[in-house]
Amino acid sequence: LKDRDKDKLSLTNAKARLHVIENQLEGLKQKHKELGAQHLAVEKERDDLYHTFEAAIKEVQQKTDFSNIVLEQKIQQASRDVDEADAQAEQITAAANLDPMQMEQIRDSITDALRSRNGMIKDLEYGLLRLKKGFNDALRTYSEQMVEFGIPQEEVDALGFQEFSQKGASIGPAGLVVK
Repeated sequence: LKDRDKDKLSLTNAKARLHVIENQLEGLKQKHKELGAQHLAVEKERDDLYHTFEAAIKEVQQKTDFSNIVLEQKIQQASRDVDEADAQAEQITAAANLDPMQMEQIRDSITDALRSRNGMIKDLEYGLLRLKKGFNDALRTYSEQMVEFGIPQEEVDALGFQEFSQKGASIGPAGLVVK
Protein backbone atom coordinates (compact mmCIF):
# COMPACT_ATOMS: atom_id res chain seq x y z
CA LEU A 1 0.00 0.00 0.00
CA LYS A 2 2.81 2.30 0.85
CA ASP A 3 4.48 1.62 -2.50
CA ARG A 4 1.20 1.98 -4.32
CA ASP A 5 0.72 5.60 -3.16
CA LYS A 6 4.31 6.32 -4.08
CA ASP A 7 3.80 4.75 -7.53
CA LYS A 8 0.58 6.76 -8.06
CA LEU A 9 2.38 9.95 -7.16
CA SER A 10 5.27 9.06 -9.51
CA LEU A 11 2.76 8.28 -12.28
CA THR A 12 0.97 11.58 -11.73
CA ASN A 13 4.28 13.47 -11.79
CA ALA A 14 5.41 11.61 -14.90
CA LYS A 15 2.10 12.43 -16.65
CA ALA A 16 2.49 16.08 -15.67
CA ARG A 17 6.07 16.16 -16.99
CA LEU A 18 4.92 14.40 -20.16
CA HIS A 19 2.18 17.01 -20.62
CA VAL A 20 4.67 19.88 -20.11
CA ILE A 21 7.18 18.31 -22.50
CA GLU A 22 4.43 17.69 -25.10
CA ASN A 23 3.42 21.39 -24.82
CA GLN A 24 7.05 22.41 -25.23
CA LEU A 25 7.39 20.06 -28.20
CA GLU A 26 4.25 21.53 -29.79
CA GLY A 27 5.61 25.06 -29.25
CA LEU A 28 8.95 24.08 -30.75
CA LYS A 29 7.20 22.48 -33.75
CA GLN A 30 5.23 25.69 -34.30
CA LYS A 31 8.38 27.79 -33.97
CA HIS A 32 10.19 25.46 -36.37
CA LYS A 33 7.36 25.83 -38.86
CA GLU A 34 7.46 29.66 -38.57
CA LEU A 35 11.25 29.73 -38.93
CA GLY A 36 10.99 27.46 -41.96
CA ALA A 37 8.50 29.85 -43.56
CA GLN A 38 10.76 32.81 -42.75
CA HIS A 39 13.71 30.92 -44.19
CA LEU A 40 11.85 30.28 -47.43
CA ALA A 41 10.82 33.94 -47.61
CA VAL A 42 14.40 35.09 -47.06
CA GLU A 43 15.69 32.62 -49.66
CA LYS A 44 13.11 33.89 -52.16
CA GLU A 45 14.07 37.50 -51.42
CA ARG A 46 17.75 36.59 -51.82
CA ASP A 47 17.08 34.92 -55.15
CA ASP A 48 14.98 37.87 -56.33
CA LEU A 49 17.75 40.29 -55.34
CA TYR A 50 20.32 38.14 -57.08
CA HIS A 51 18.28 38.04 -60.30
CA THR A 52 17.60 41.78 -60.08
CA PHE A 53 21.29 42.41 -59.52
CA GLU A 54 22.21 40.26 -62.50
CA ALA A 55 19.65 42.04 -64.67
CA ALA A 56 20.98 45.43 -63.58
CA ILE A 57 24.56 44.36 -64.34
CA LYS A 58 23.53 43.11 -67.79
CA GLU A 59 21.67 46.35 -68.47
CA VAL A 60 24.68 48.43 -67.46
CA GLN A 61 26.93 46.26 -69.63
CA GLN A 62 24.60 46.71 -72.61
CA LYS A 63 24.49 50.47 -72.13
CA THR A 64 28.25 50.61 -71.77
CA ASP A 65 28.74 48.47 -74.86
CA PHE A 66 26.38 50.71 -76.81
CA SER A 67 28.19 53.83 -75.56
CA ASN A 68 31.53 52.29 -76.51
CA ILE A 69 30.26 51.52 -80.00
CA VAL A 70 28.98 55.08 -80.41
CA LEU A 71 32.28 56.48 -79.15
CA GLU A 72 34.25 54.24 -81.52
CA GLN A 73 32.12 55.44 -84.42
CA LYS A 74 32.68 59.07 -83.40
CA ILE A 75 36.43 58.50 -83.13
CA GLN A 76 36.48 56.83 -86.55
CA GLN A 77 34.49 59.71 -88.04
CA ALA A 78 36.76 62.28 -86.41
CA SER A 79 39.80 60.42 -87.73
CA ARG A 80 38.31 60.41 -91.25
CA ASP A 81 37.54 64.14 -90.92
CA VAL A 82 41.13 64.87 -89.86
CA ASP A 83 42.50 62.79 -92.73
CA GLU A 84 40.19 64.58 -95.15
CA ALA A 85 41.23 68.00 -93.81
CA ASP A 86 44.91 67.04 -94.12
CA ALA A 87 44.32 65.88 -97.70
CA GLN A 88 42.55 69.16 -98.52
CA ALA A 89 45.40 71.15 -96.96
CA GLU A 90 47.91 69.21 -99.04
CA GLN A 91 45.84 69.81 -102.18
CA ILE A 92 45.68 73.53 -101.40
CA THR A 93 49.43 73.58 -100.79
CA ALA A 94 50.08 71.78 -104.08
CA ALA A 95 47.65 73.99 -106.01
CA ALA A 96 49.14 77.20 -104.59
CA ASN A 97 52.69 75.94 -105.10
CA LEU A 98 53.50 76.64 -101.44
CA ASP A 99 56.55 75.20 -99.75
CA PRO A 100 55.59 72.16 -97.61
CA MET A 101 58.03 73.29 -94.90
CA GLN A 102 56.32 76.68 -94.70
CA MET A 103 52.94 74.96 -94.48
CA GLU A 104 54.21 72.74 -91.66
CA GLN A 105 55.45 75.83 -89.80
CA ILE A 106 52.11 77.56 -90.31
CA ARG A 107 50.25 74.47 -89.10
CA ASP A 108 52.49 74.27 -86.01
CA SER A 109 52.01 77.95 -85.22
CA ILE A 110 48.22 77.60 -85.57
CA THR A 111 48.27 74.51 -83.31
CA ASP A 112 50.34 76.39 -80.70
CA ALA A 113 47.99 79.37 -80.86
CA LEU A 114 44.98 77.08 -80.39
CA ARG A 115 46.60 75.37 -77.40
CA SER A 116 47.40 78.74 -75.87
CA ARG A 117 43.87 80.00 -76.39
CA ASN A 118 42.38 76.79 -74.98
CA GLY A 119 44.56 77.22 -71.90
CA MET A 120 43.38 80.82 -71.53
CA ILE A 121 39.76 79.68 -71.88
CA LYS A 122 40.23 77.07 -69.14
CA ASP A 123 41.85 79.65 -66.86
CA LEU A 124 39.00 82.10 -67.49
CA GLU A 125 36.39 79.38 -66.85
CA TYR A 126 38.16 78.52 -63.59
CA GLY A 127 38.23 82.19 -62.57
CA LEU A 128 34.55 82.56 -63.43
CA LEU A 129 33.72 79.48 -61.38
CA ARG A 130 35.62 80.90 -58.39
CA LEU A 131 33.81 84.22 -58.72
CA LYS A 132 30.41 82.51 -58.94
CA LYS A 133 31.29 80.39 -55.92
CA GLY A 134 32.40 83.46 -53.96
CA PHE A 135 29.24 85.34 -54.88
CA ASN A 136 27.03 82.42 -53.89
CA ASP A 137 28.87 82.01 -50.58
CA ALA A 138 28.59 85.72 -49.82
CA LEU A 139 24.91 85.75 -50.79
CA ARG A 140 24.19 82.81 -48.48
CA THR A 141 26.14 84.41 -45.63
CA TYR A 142 24.43 87.79 -45.99
CA SER A 143 20.99 86.16 -46.27
CA GLU A 144 21.61 84.16 -43.10
CA GLN A 145 22.85 87.27 -41.29
CA MET A 146 19.78 89.27 -42.33
CA VAL A 147 17.52 86.54 -40.98
CA GLU A 148 19.55 86.46 -37.75
CA PHE A 149 19.08 90.24 -37.41
CA GLY A 150 15.32 89.79 -37.62
CA ILE A 151 14.59 90.48 -41.27
CA PRO A 152 11.98 87.96 -42.44
CA GLN A 153 13.15 85.42 -45.00
CA GLU A 154 10.41 86.54 -47.40
CA GLU A 155 11.86 90.08 -47.47
CA VAL A 156 15.36 88.74 -48.00
CA ASP A 157 14.10 86.61 -50.89
CA ALA A 158 12.19 89.60 -52.30
CA LEU A 159 15.48 91.45 -52.83
CA GLY A 160 15.82 89.37 -55.98
CA PHE A 161 19.36 88.06 -55.61
CA GLN A 162 19.78 84.60 -57.04
CA GLU A 163 22.64 82.14 -56.85
CA PHE A 164 24.58 81.21 -59.97
CA SER A 165 24.54 77.59 -61.06
CA GLN A 166 27.85 75.99 -60.18
CA LYS A 167 28.39 72.93 -62.32
CA GLY A 168 31.64 71.33 -61.23
CA ALA A 169 31.95 73.30 -57.99
CA SER A 170 32.09 71.84 -54.54
CA ILE A 171 30.14 72.95 -51.50
CA GLY A 172 33.34 74.10 -49.74
CA PRO A 173 34.44 77.74 -49.42
CA ALA A 174 35.22 79.66 -52.63
CA GLY A 175 38.96 79.62 -52.02
CA LEU A 176 38.92 75.82 -52.18
CA VAL A 177 37.76 75.55 -55.80
CA VAL A 178 40.33 73.31 -57.51
CA LYS A 179 41.27 73.25 -61.18
